[in-house]
Amino acid sequence: MVCQVDSSSQYSLVVLFGGSFDPPHLGHLEIIKRLDSSYKRVIVIPTFCNPFKAPPQAPIHTRIAWLKELCADYLRVEISDFEARANRVVYAIEYVRYYTSKYGEIGLALGSDALESLPRWREASELARLARIVPLMRDFEFCDTAHNVGSPQTQKLVLEKVDSRYSTTVPLHITGFPISSTQIRAALVRGEFERVARWVPPSIVPCVRKIYYNTH
Repeated sequence: MVCQVDSSSQYSLVVLFGGSFDPPHLGHLEIIKRLDSSYKRVIVIPTFCNPFKAPPQAPIHTRIAWLKELCADYLRVEISDFEARANRVVYAIEYVRYYTSKYGEIGLALGSDALESLPRWREASELARLARIVPLMRDFEFCDTAHNVGSPQTQKLVLEKVDSRYSTTVPLHITGFPISSTQIRAALVRGEFERVARWVPPSIVPCVRKIYYNTH
């Protein structure tokens, strides 16, 4: 079942965007830029340790510092140290409760992988009650040609990933090249520094190279 999209007053929402950002790359910044231009406030939450993934290689305070530097010009973006202060694995329901108590209704920005796994998250029913889901539609994941980018068929593919219990906003279209932090770390292991320099913001390239290359 495709959930019903509620587009009313979405631009007054405070939206949470969590992730490992290990390391942050140009794809992350494109998402943050689009959220910044679309919502009242954006709270970026670097994870201490994603419960579904291996522990991050870069320390959380390093990742927070990178994001604060990279997002300094976005006036509606806040980089949260919520998980750093907890100093443990934190589940989404914890920061959703916290920010709901602070701001009222909030949005939770999620990519396609997270949308599919959402029903398995801790206290998923409570999460459905408290947060509106902001689906992040990465057009290059679904379309072979520019002609199909943003088509109704593409929106349907994204929304079909969302359990019908969840209230969603209109999907947010993200364009750019497909890249992940996992690919960047693998490229560093192989010594492909020139490729990595094209995927990571220039100001953090030297630090990224040092941290990730020296851990292997």
